[in-house]
Amino acid sequence: MFSSTGLLHQFCTAQSLRKILDRYVLHVEGEAAICNIANEAKKTHDELVDIREGGSLLEMVERKLEGQFIEFLNITQLIQLENHLYSLLRETGNRKTRVVMDNVAAMKEKEKQVRQENDAMEKKIAARMDAEDGERVNQGSHYNSPQASLWNGLLHLF
Repeated sequence: MFSSTGLLHQFCTAQSLRKILDRYVLHVEGEAAICNIANEAKKTHDELVDIREGGSLLEMVERKLEGQFIEFLNITQLIQLENHLYSLLRETGNRKTRVVMDNVAAMKEKEKQVRQENDAMEKKIAARMDAEDGERVNQGSHYNSPQASLWNGLLHLF
């Protein structure tokens, strides 16, 4: 079809309209993918800033080690991350050692307390045994009365 100025115009056919819409969909999907990548890069950057500011490296490592996080780091960032991980590992080991030592000290204190209780119980038992022995001696002195000595003497005669 020609316009009044003599230019050739073509109207869209079903085939050409489908091509136009396919290009549009590809363009929109591409922009969405770029936005997603940009958002992920921003999140990663924010997390790296948190690391530098003392954020929780362990949480970030747990979330990102499975993903593509490490691929975006340059060599200096990887070295810093490695050094930070080693320092956290040392801190964790030191903390574990302190906890174990505290537990050992608490167990020694408990052992000392149990020993003291055991000693006190042994003293009580010894005191009761001494008291029972004293009662037996006192009961035995009743047998040392004149009747008992006469009885004992008679037994020796036979």
